[in-house]
Amino acid sequence: MNGEDIDLNGGRGYIEKDWGRSFPEACVWMQSSNFDHAGTSFMLSIATIPWLGKSFTGCLCAFLCKGELHRFTTYKGVRINRVDTSGDRIAVELKQREFTIHVDSRKTSGAQLISPVQGSMSGKIDESLTSEIHLKVHEGSTLLFEGTGTNSGLEAVGKLKRKD
Repeated sequence: MNGEDIDLNGGRGYIEKDWGRSFPEACVWMQSSNFDHAGTSFMLSIATIPWLGKSFTGCLCAFLCKGELHRFTTYKGVRINRVDTSGDRIAVELKQREFTIHVDSRKTSGAQLISPVQGSMSGKIDESLTSEIHLKVHEGSTLLFEGTGTNSGLEAVGKLKRKD
């Protein structure tokens, strides 16, 4: 940068690719790799997904802890027990087999990013990169992890409904 090499070896990062022509009518996305516990990362996306003329609420969640990647997804049978997007707080509870994830996040002000609407980059979405994500993960009755990710990415659009 500015003629100087920057070494990112040993760092943590996140990258994604969005597919499609439009953002969902309702979605929550959050990500953090900035927890007190080294090597911990978390990503959650819950969205209204159009499918064959109808729609459903889908979930994609990844939690990396102590070198083990845990995936919580619609196709693996995750149940969305709670999703509350009131004000600047977003609370989510997921259950998949013996695992339960509790998320309590606080969205801070962000920046307006352009987003696709029917294939045209004419929409806007507010994304924060300074939010906090408080996370609790239980395996059965055992608390597997509890921590708060700072400087976290967070977006919330529309009103989501629980997956039934």
